[in-house]
Amino acid sequence: MTILEIAKNPNGSHSNQTSAQPVPLPQGWALLPPSVGTPETLEHFPFGEIAVDLGKRPPEITRWTPLPLPPAPEPPPESEPAGPSLEQRVEALEKSQREQVAAYRKGVESI
Repeated sequence: MTILEIAKNPNGSHSNQTSAQPVPLPQGWALLPPSVGTPETLEHFPFGEIAVDLGKRPPEITRWTPLPLPPAPEPPPESEPAGPSLEQRVEALEKSQREQVAAYRKGVESI
């Protein structure tokens, strides 16, 4: 059983829920009968115009007209990493370690 919210979302889609078990129909929602289609068979689902028979109990969708799919969201611009890269950090740690070892050796040699 699939139910759809009768009112469209701002992007043209309909909120929907599919369940293998009957579910209570919330106010403002309608049943999508298999004779109209399923989420897998309706073009551009859930983006579409629907006609609803409000005289039926529960209200039933009688027609599906697909809407164009909204454009895919633009990927966020790639930002520069904050701070040094992993390679730069490892290189700095290795350099620091070499300097500490050299200072230690110099101190041991002077004893």
